[in-house]
Amino acid sequence: MLNIRDLLIRQRMPTNISDVRNMKDSELYDLLIRASITGISPWKRDDNNKIKLTDFGYPIHPSLPTNIESDVMTCIICALLIVIATFHLINIFSMSD
Repeated sequence: MLNIRDLLIRQRMPTNISDVRNMKDSELYDLLIRASITGISPWKRDDNNKIKLTDFGYPIHPSLPTNIESDVMTCIICALLIVIATFHLINIFSMSD
């Protein structure tokens, strides 16, 4: 961890979140460019290894689920919980006989 902190200090990158929040937009883009060059950014990239941006210019996080994906996962989790609860209820009723 000490090596990463030293690297951030040498590259004049912020080492805590309050410094990042106080940065200007141009400084944030500079930080994004340096992070993308070093390959430490988790953002989606196109075929030319460039960071994909939204229509508003924000980088796209690779694991950001859409609303549909979230709804599907919620349905799957609820279905699994129903199956688990059903097995428990069957075991409870079969013990009472």
